[in-house]
Amino acid sequence: MESPTRGEIPVRQKALALLARREHSIRELSRKLVARGIQAELVRTAVSRLRGEGLVSDARFTETFVGQRMAKGVGPIRIRRELRERGVDDATITRYLPRDEEIWLDSIARVRRKRFGAGRPVDAGERARQMRFLAYRGFDSEQIRHHFASQDDD
Repeated sequence: MESPTRGEIPVRQKALALLARREHSIRELSRKLVARGIQAELVRTAVSRLRGEGLVSDARFTETFVGQRMAKGVGPIRIRRELRERGVDDATITRYLPRDEEIWLDSIARVRRKRFGAGRPVDAGERARQMRFLAYRGFDSEQIRHHFASQDDD
């Protein structure tokens, strides 16, 4: 691989400084560099080189991002949307987003318990409020219904 040209070196340094703080998707890194006033062509070249060297990776970013968002109690719908906004393709998202429903049901239970306590909703209005909150957090309606149905069975 060729070494970076004189004009690419500052771009590379800025990109590496961003990557040193946290993982970025390729699109996200490119947007940040362009927003700093760097010519789009220089950004494309530098990011392409970094990608070839394995220093920026949508797969690695996705894996890290999914883990962080799940730890914060965010559901699969919202995680998928946020990754798409950052330019990650659907195949990569699907590869790293857990498919095991039990993981998401455990997450719903944790999020709900943290926000509303261990008790059951006292009435239909409270139940609807909790369901809206869980939908906002990114859980799908089937997961939410399953959670409340399993609570009713207890």
